[in-house]
Amino acid sequence: MNNITLQDLLNKLKEYNSEEIEIVKRAFYYADSLHSNQIRQSGEPYIIHPLNVAYILADMHADGDTICAGLLHDVIEDTKATRDDISHDFNPDIANLVDGVTKLSKMNFSSKQEQHFANTRKIIAGITEDVRIIIIKIADRLHNMRTLGFKSEIKQKENALETMEIFVPLAYCIGAYRIKSELEDLSLRYLKPDIYKSLEEKKFAIEKNSDACLKEMLYKIQTLLNDKNIPNEIKVRTKNIYGIYKRLSEGHKLSDIHDLLALKVMVDEVEKCYVTLGLIHSKYRPLNSKFKDYI
Repeated sequence: MNNITLQDLLNKLKEYNSEEIEIVKRAFYYADSLHSNQIRQSGEPYIIHPLNVAYILADMHADGDTICAGLLHDVIEDTKATRDDISHDFNPDIANLVDGVTKLSKMNFSSKQEQHFANTRKIIAGITEDVRIIIIKIADRLHNMRTLGFKSEIKQKENALETMEIFVPLAYCIGAYRIKSELEDLSLRYLKPDIYKSLEEKKFAIEKNSDACLKEMLYKIQTLLNDKNIPNEIKVRTKNIYGIYKRLSEGHKLSDIHDLLALKVMVDEVEKCYVTLGLIHSKYRPLNSKFKDYI
């Protein structure tokens, strides 16, 4: 979804934080003005990138300062604006976030294996004062990976390797699992395109064949929980393509991957997790050797 508009961002923000609409709008116009003569490799106006980064952050329900910093994350590096300008025109918090992201961008992210762990440790140590810096940097990398098709094949592979070695572990560290999975899949798509395409087709076929069965299970479990007045949200999750690739490369068969398809049940209290588990087990008998309590 690259055709994100300012209105899309504001609508997403309104879902959870309508009080900061005005400052986010101001940050957008500020960034748009500073980047006005810059174009991305795709030929699009540069502002499309920070706007997408801000949308990814809003999708994570980030606070207003983080979203503003997402919109402004390249202005110190790519325009005449300074940290002091941002501090004066917005607030010191936003200025510190943008400055932190700028410093991270200037680090030498080497994808040589022996330097990988040292680099990751350096990054984490450098951002411990405010984890929001790493969240913005991960959102920045995610949009760059989504638009990697406009770069040369060498650059695509370099970026994909760097993403796997640096940004995937960081996303995992901060608990951004959905972004971690997408980064893994996007990286695999450029590192091993043939394998990626083959697994994507298999995954699509499995999802299609299992759709009716999953919907029936979802309905039955939802009915069980609603009858017991347990508020719930249930999502269907398919293992990401990289996750499937990893299991297969360890010597497993596709049929061995028991969490290939999953129903993710969310309730509002820990106690209700165990009540829910009991209700589900009353309907669907667990495979004892495969049962794991992740609660």
